[in-house]
Amino acid sequence: MFKLHGFPTSNFYNKVKISLLEKELPFEEIRVVPSIQEDFLKISPMGRIPILEYKGEFIRETHVMYEFLEEVAPQTLRLLPKDPMARVRVREVSLMTDLYLDFSARPLFQYVFFGAEKPSEDSINRALKDTMFGWRAISNLIDCENYAVGDQFSYADISAASTWDIVQKSILNMTGKDIWDESPKIVDYLKKIEERPHIKATNKAQKAALRMAAMAKKKI
Repeated sequence: MFKLHGFPTSNFYNKVKISLLEKELPFEEIRVVPSIQEDFLKISPMGRIPILEYKGEFIRETHVMYEFLEEVAPQTLRLLPKDPMARVRVREVSLMTDLYLDFSARPLFQYVFFGAEKPSEDSINRALKDTMFGWRAISNLIDCENYAVGDQFSYADISAASTWDIVQKSILNMTGKDIWDESPKIVDYLKKIEERPHIKATNKAQKAALRMAAMAKKKI
């Protein structure tokens, strides 16, 4: 059995959780938060989550976990297409979502979702500029008529369902700019993807965890 270490406020944790659920692989959730404590660094050298445990071994980095799940459970739902170019596109969209959307907008997350101190205007403007640049790049790689890439549900859709919405909400909250204005079909695509039972349940758990985290922050 797999063990997934992390916490449901993390969209990276949720990506792996959805992947396991979609593949119908049994797993245990172990609630931990990022830490630089020595014991935690033994299983996560960067002190980050998630960590995927399998047969006593620990796997770090979400995209490495994606690849591992495809290799160790080939009999399950394939989340990477057979076609080599389609696989490339799925990997591109998944990785670019992290590098150019999530990381660009992340300075705003703590304020929008956890009630932390408001970022400076320079930080807000830079986040908007970098996020819009990243979104335009990703837009050139996706079609979203059925799924993000082609006609098969994939890791690209899991990345989209776990990240695009929170990035859009963060930018809209802080700047009034709706990044979907340039891509109106994305709204319908996300609504469809987020109705998948495992994604819907995972997103619901994340929202509940975010509310609890925000309430705890206010009490400090």
